[in-house]
Amino acid sequence: MAFFNHLLLLAHLLLLTVGSAEEPIYYNCDKPFAGNGTLASYITDVLTKIKALSSLNGYALSQDTGDGLNQVSGLAQCQGGLTAAVCSACVDQAVNDLTKYCPGKLEVSIWYPSCYLRISGEDFLGRIVKGGEILLRSTQEAPNPVAFGLAVEEELSRLKKEVRASGSRLFGTAETNVPANHRKHGALKVFGMAQCTHDLRASTCFVCLNRLYDRIMANCSTRIGCSVLHTSCYVRLGIHEV
Repeated sequence: MAFFNHLLLLAHLLLLTVGSAEEPIYYNCDKPFAGNGTLASYITDVLTKIKALSSLNGYALSQDTGDGLNQVSGLAQCQGGLTAAVCSACVDQAVNDLTKYCPGKLEVSIWYPSCYLRISGEDFLGRIVKGGEILLRSTQEAPNPVAFGLAVEEELSRLKKEVRASGSRLFGTAETNVPANHRKHGALKVFGMAQCTHDLRASTCFVCLNRLYDRIMANCSTRIGCSVLHTSCYVRLGIHEV
């Protein structure tokens, strides 16, 4: 099951972040577990720990391996640079929204402008899933697509450098000018954000980001807004006039 709302998508593409009453940008739900009270208790335990830890660290990892037959892994990740209060509010809402959007489901990923929450019956921590990227893009083409595409390519390179320089934060932001000699409709800047979840090593993070970069260059490098969501990393791009 997946949720999509055009207005929320536009806000997401413009990198808007709000502190409360957020709605999910996108969510996926799978694997019903109705009737398994043991598994339900493990999920509750993991989500309780995640809510407590995310307010302290800006992210949270938790597992309950239980009886060996049932296990639950969970992860919450807030956008880099947010205050503890904003992060905590977003994660709290994500946890509360699970029963609204994905009742009785074991495999859940839910993205908000400020945070991301994932639970699973598998031990996914430190690993990335092949494929499954979610591409969200503006329908509007850039007025100067050739120059814009080159600027997007440069922006992605800068984002990678910023993520590498951030160390364990695995987070970066950057801006890139559209080349002046190609401007036909006013000055523009491409700005973006890239982040990996904190369960990944740096080398695994860049494997994840490179996959998203390939999707962007192949599918939306000339769009005025583009985001790619993955369960272990995400990239957002937008524009503004200068």
